[in-house]
Amino acid sequence: MAEDVTEYLRKHIWIPILVGIVLFLIMVLVLYKLCKYCNHRARYDYTQLQEDVALPRRIELQKQAEQNSLNEAAMINCQFYLRSTGIYRMAEQLSDIGSRCNKFWFTACKISSAEEEILSLLTRSTNMILPFTSDTVKTLSQLFDSVQQHPHIQPVNYIDFLQEQNLVVMVSPFTTRGSLKDLIYQSHCLDRWEDKYTPHNKGISMAQIKCIGKRILMALLFLQNKGFPPHGHLHSGNIILDKQCSRLAGYENNLLGLPSKLQSVLKKRWKDVQDSIDSIGFGHLIFEMANGSELDTPHPQPRHISQLMDNLCIFPYRFMIIIFLLMLLIVPNHPR
Repeated sequence: MAEDVTEYLRKHIWIPILVGIVLFLIMVLVLYKLCKYCNHRARYDYTQLQEDVALPRRIELQKQAEQNSLNEAAMINCQFYLRSTGIYRMAEQLSDIGSRCNKFWFTACKISSAEEEILSLLTRSTNMILPFTSDTVKTLSQLFDSVQQHPHIQPVNYIDFLQEQNLVVMVSPFTTRGSLKDLIYQSHCLDRWEDKYTPHNKGISMAQIKCIGKRILMALLFLQNKGFPPHGHLHSGNIILDKQCSRLAGYENNLLGLPSKLQSVLKKRWKDVQDSIDSIGFGHLIFEMANGSELDTPHPQPRHISQLMDNLCIFPYRFMIIIFLLMLLIVPNHPR
């Protein structure tokens, strides 16, 4: 019987060859499944962890790419506008030196001058009540001209609207000292906002607090007497330093419908304190000047008072700052 089978296979040699091929394919298939199973386990154990670690970096790169795209668009709009008006020429585009993500910064000079000024390009706010027209530009220009001679108010030298692009163009004097916030945190005014303000719990001198505080109050009273609405944007970034002067800036923000930085701190109480918003802002500013860090609550908490007492070593000065903070607690309950 065995000899018959052997003889049969010899005559039909393709049968053992076919069986060998089938067995070889089965072995390849088994090896493939085994390798796939091992790779799947390795991916399950390690690859997902690597992806999780890389996720924050990918988000950061995506955010940076989006910001770069916005910066390029702002550059194009700025160049187009300056060429079409022929009043200013752009020197360079600056980094994000301010906290607003929809505001772009440039240095510019008048065609007839070499003096650098700060040009800002700002997306129109949806909360802006004033008509976005050339007549409004003329009105605002006249209004800003009427206050720019005050020694403690930062001038707005130029304002215009790009109506098709929904952009606001403003030009103000440039000072190398920067803002009061730059003084408090010992930073350079042209550095990126995210990098330059690290709380270090060390305020400025009491003499500086008294001098700057007095000038801020004088500027606020002047604007009020001129019929301006409440400033609403009083913080250290809007106090511009120039030589021995300090000037109040940001008074145009309310007219342009921009949200206030204090909204994120006051939250639900925001609508209830509109009449005293500048008193609250001034109290927050006094705390920041004395303590070297911002007040992160609507009113000072015991931890803030304790921190402040550690930084102020002279008793009469402690007493004066405490009075300011008590005013911050009391004033918001009464109309301006």
